[in-house]
Amino acid sequence: MTAGTTLNVSIVIPAFNAADTIAETLQSLLDQTFTNWEAIVVNDGSTDDTVVVVQRFMARDLRIHLFTQENQGLSGARNSGAKLAQGDCVLFLDADDWIFPSHLERLTHRFLADPSLDVVYCGWVHALPDREYVLPELPTLSGDLFVPFCHYCVSLMSSFLVRRSLVDLVGPFDTSMHCGGEDWDFWQRIARSGARFGLVKEVLVAYRARPNSLSRNGAILLKDSLVVLTRGYGPDPRVPHPHPVYPNGLPTADLSKHKFYLLCYCAGFLIGGGKDACSLLDILADEQCPNLLPDEVANHLMGSTFLSASKPRREWYSTWLNYRHNLKDFLIALEARSGTPNLAVRSNRIFEQLLSKYSQAKDLPGQFRKIWAYFIFLRRPLRRLIHQIQILAKRSGWSFALIFPPLRSMLQRSGKRLTLPHRLAEPDLNHTEANQLRYQYLSPQSLPGAGSKVTETLPILVYPRLAIANSEQPLSSYISPEIFENQLRYLKESGYRTISLDQWGEAVIAGKSTFDRAVVITFENCSQDFLDYGWPLLKAYGFSATLYLYADEIGQLKTTDAVTGEEIQLIEWAKIRRLQAEGVGFASHGHRRRALTSIPLVDAWLDISRSHIMLQEELSTRISTFVYPEGKLNPWLQFLVGLAGYDFGLTEQFGQCSNRHSLLALPCIRMSGLDSQEKFSAKLSITDS
Repeated sequence: MTAGTTLNVSIVIPAFNAADTIAETLQSLLDQTFTNWEAIVVNDGSTDDTVVVVQRFMARDLRIHLFTQENQGLSGARNSGAKLAQGDCVLFLDADDWIFPSHLERLTHRFLADPSLDVVYCGWVHALPDREYVLPELPTLSGDLFVPFCHYCVSLMSSFLVRRSLVDLVGPFDTSMHCGGEDWDFWQRIARSGARFGLVKEVLVAYRARPNSLSRNGAILLKDSLVVLTRGYGPDPRVPHPHPVYPNGLPTADLSKHKFYLLCYCAGFLIGGGKDACSLLDILADEQCPNLLPDEVANHLMGSTFLSASKPRREWYSTWLNYRHNLKDFLIALEARSGTPNLAVRSNRIFEQLLSKYSQAKDLPGQFRKIWAYFIFLRRPLRRLIHQIQILAKRSGWSFALIFPPLRSMLQRSGKRLTLPHRLAEPDLNHTEANQLRYQYLSPQSLPGAGSKVTETLPILVYPRLAIANSEQPLSSYISPEIFENQLRYLKESGYRTISLDQWGEAVIAGKSTFDRAVVITFENCSQDFLDYGWPLLKAYGFSATLYLYADEIGQLKTTDAVTGEEIQLIEWAKIRRLQAEGVGFASHGHRRRALTSIPLVDAWLDISRSHIMLQEELSTRISTFVYPEGKLNPWLQFLVGLAGYDFGLTEQFGQCSNRHSLLALPCIRMSGLDSQEKFSAKLSITDS
């Protein structure tokens, strides 16, 4: 294969009872911008209308061919198709996946640009039942890939374009495997032969999961995959001319660790299917690994769990509530079997944080995506950093103001390193290729959400309690139902409508501007006053609201107002859930009533993250907004709020949200019983703080 020549591509499509999906697969071939291809559909003994569907496409395009055989399984069908292939390169495409229009053009172009390559592959994405694309996988590895292929299958089968001569060299797919291991085994042999892999950093394949099969065959998948994993650590006589560095595979020192990670991946398919995954641990009865990483465990479980559940992303959180006990049981059993201390709690916490991020209603573009990736990939070093701060702050006289300058300097220096420094006072070597992590962590534009552009201003109204006029309490501490109704009437007559911050955030992410005359109404306390006066009035005028909740007050019936000393009657949780069902939203005010700026940073992190988890579990929904207690915050608190999984942070800064505000430090407009109707109107029109 030389530069400047043209290539012909053979596309092998094994199909067994694929009548419901293969039309989309074949249509994606007709949509290709590259035209020098042939498609070989191997009908592997289908009993549905697969042949009928394929024949319709054959009538439309002579490049599509059909070969029918008795059922031999996926590997047997691929082997039959490979024997019929005439092209320079081969693409193995499953009958329920599809490729994007530029797939063949981009991959063949990469081949022609570098004739030394043996395989070229691209990125891929999961397609959910509602056709939303999630969990994209972009390639990052090239060249000699035997080591990564020893540990896992680097990419999806349909993302690879391989020279046909190499397919002939390494031999057929292993027909003894029936549940995914055959793909990995094939590419591991390709890599062991010394093949050079090139990459195209684009998502060009859509993968449709087969949830029923995966959840049903989790144990088979694990057993097949363990065979492939173990083969990577020894010689493989099926490869006639292995790379001289790998004739005997890899050293076995870390084999047990990768067996456990593989087990976690397979367990996710069972858990997502509502099944108990603890039985899989019996397959590794003789193995132990006391140094498993919680991040790796959580990440291996995450993707397979939701693929197996096969639900739209908006349903992921509610789906998780159905199988969270299976997940926790598995993690406890995994900790006991592996011997890794505290593995269950740490892995479960990270899994929940990943869920909080992945279950966003939309994929995050631009700055949002950078922030998301930043939290996901720097979580562990950040927590180590928080631990270092705890050490620094042991002396009670130390304050944020004292430790902030050296921390800021350290973090800004670390923006030029590949990783965060291991110790606050320990120098690290610079890395010349650390451009992806050059991030000035504490500058005004580097905080989470700081660079995110909103489409317009948005007033967030913050109400204190609603109460009947009381001469013993200052008017600033409450608003009478009469005043509140007058304000609602004004909003209604002026054409305002209430939205949630989530709705506004989705519009921001999508680049839409659809919220003219929109307002967010919030209440500081989830008190009986709201149930008695506020909610009936809001419903009467067609508005909704968001209530602030303290996680520590779950189950309590009363608390004390820190300003007035008055006892506040709280709404019991059965009624809170009823309000939720009627459309009331909720935000976290933290774990307990205290200013987070006055406590050690590690305690603040525990308060923020604990409240997020507790409220989500209690309400069975995602909590996206954090309200800084007493409105007090600093750059570190903003950072921790984003790290915990919140999308929005509300402060006591006065003004409307605009394109200059961090999503984690949004201004609000505080209402008061002292406000006249004219002042209320003026507050709504305020545009700056």
